[in-house]
Amino acid sequence: MEAAVISQQNSTMAFLKELTLPENATNNQIINDQINESKERLLNTSLPNKKDEDWKYSKISPWLKKKYSSFRSNDKIDLKQFKSADLKANLLVFVNGFYRDDLSKISQQQNGVIIQNMTEAIDLFRGDVEAHFSKGIEASFFNDLNTVYHGNGVFIKVKKDSIAETPIHLLHIQTGKANIAQTRNLIILEENSQIDILESQFELNAEDCLSNHVSEYFIGKNALLNYSLIEKGSKNALIHSNLFVQEDFSKLNSNVFSLENSLIRNNHFAKIIGKDTESRMNGSFMPDVDEQIDNRTLLDHQNVRGFSEEVYKGILFKKSSAIFNGKIFVDQKAQQTNAYLNNSNILMDDSARMYSKPELEIYADDVKCSHGSATGDFDTEALFYLQARGIGIDKARNMLIHAFMDEVLAKIDNEEIRELGKYYLETRMMKIE
Repeated sequence: MEAAVISQQNSTMAFLKELTLPENATNNQIINDQINESKERLLNTSLPNKKDEDWKYSKISPWLKKKYSSFRSNDKIDLKQFKSADLKANLLVFVNGFYRDDLSKISQQQNGVIIQNMTEAIDLFRGDVEAHFSKGIEASFFNDLNTVYHGNGVFIKVKKDSIAETPIHLLHIQTGKANIAQTRNLIILEENSQIDILESQFELNAEDCLSNHVSEYFIGKNALLNYSLIEKGSKNALIHSNLFVQEDFSKLNSNVFSLENSLIRNNHFAKIIGKDTESRMNGSFMPDVDEQIDNRTLLDHQNVRGFSEEVYKGILFKKSSAIFNGKIFVDQKAQQTNAYLNNSNILMDDSARMYSKPELEIYADDVKCSHGSATGDFDTEALFYLQARGIGIDKARNMLIHAFMDEVLAKIDNEEIRELGKYYLETRMMKIE
């Protein structure tokens, strides 16, 4: 059994000494250098805690006191219990952070689209991996932990002028007691390419588990990435970090549905180095009793005429909490940037807590940028209006919640993925009722 003990008193160095997970190592010296740099940062970094601004309101500390194991599970799993597995897509399944070829279905190979196990891709696609792996991703405790100790992951490359007609679905399944799962993904879209990617996280009889997934997306000139994420657990913690790097004329559509878990932390950053780009980041979250969902986003405009739009909406139920820290950064060179950021939240109970911090940091003078945040109680007047017209209170409430969330759902272009998002939002509300 591979185990690590993390306690509040331990330093990160002590934690690493106790960690028996195998460190990543390859024959590729450049990748090994990246791994060693990450390990060096870990040795000189304290564990995340409330004294850090990034973790000020987060309930991360209890998850850094547990004893974790990491192992490959070969148990039979019936994927029919996960509705997202029905998506007409190339399906890649990861159980406890390790790729399961027996559960995956890559049945629709397309010209110009490469799907490869990340471990093997380091050798097979050496130039691509060396040029992109860990280039630009934020140096942080969990990112560095992933770099040094990740299990498997996927390498995807969409070649120049290629359109992936079939979506790719990365399905994560967590099982067992006090396990840690870490995948590392690298996705490259070359010039004039396009792809739809769905990533989903579920569990089977998992308890006190930690997932720490990191993905790096490089969106080439005039390329389009449609990305969706569905997160649904119970008594576990999920850290999910995405870096999107955009070149000239590229487009990003990101949609996140954070539905259930003891702790969900999303770090989704767009590094917009190209000109005339479009970047859309949207999200929905619905924590319930003793759950916390923490969304941290950054739209980093570094070039001219970028357009970005971000809409995050939350519905918080009894004794739950959520955090939204969204930032738009506009470099001095990023003239004629047009950026909009909004976070809206409904508190369904007086015991729910929402911490919202939208930010603008602008160094260019020819821009159109705005941000806003609104948190309030459920609209009782609208509820009364519907009831007065013969609609039952439960149905009326659900109608209002649907109307509130529809703005995010409507931003998903793929109809089947949009219906999946709607399905999981509806089943979440039914469970809470």
